[in-house]
Amino acid sequence: MRVLLSLLLLVLAPSLTAEPFSELPDETQRLLSRFEGRWDDLTPERQQRLVEGARRFSEASPAERRAMQQRFRRWQSLPEPQRQRLREQFRRFRELSPGQQQALRERFQRFRQLSPAQRRARRQRFRELSPEQRARALERFRARRNP
Repeated sequence: MRVLLSLLLLVLAPSLTAEPFSELPDETQRLLSRFEGRWDDLTPERQQRLVEGARRFSEASPAERRAMQQRFRRWQSLPEPQRQRLREQFRRFRELSPGQQQALRERFQRFRQLSPAQRRARRQRFRELSPEQRARALERFRARRNP
C-alpha cells in the first residue's frame, strides 16, 4: 500500500508547501512512514507530491483505494524501460496547456469507448503505415493538439 502511495504521489499530486515529517498529520506520517528516514533528502516538490497523494488516498473510498492499489501493482510489474517511457510521456503531458490536456483526455475516452476489436484494428492500421505515413499522421495529430 505504501509503495502504491509513492507512485500516486509522484505522478498525480500538485504542489503544496513542504513541511518537516514530524509536522505532518498522523495519518500522513503512517502512510509515508517508509520515507521518514530520508524525508529531508527529498526535494520539496517530491515531498509535496507525496503529501498530496497520501491525502488523496486517505480520502478515497475503499473501492477507489483497491483500484489505486491494482493500478500500482500493474505499474510495478512493468519493465523499467517501459516505466521510463511512461514517465516521459507523462512529463510531456504535464507540459501541455490545460486545454490541450483536456482535448487529449477526450480523444482517449473516445478511443476507450471503441470495442476491443475496433481498438485493435486502429492500432494495426497505424502499425501498417509506412514510416512517412506514420510521421504525417503524428504531425496531423500534433497540429490538432497544438492549435
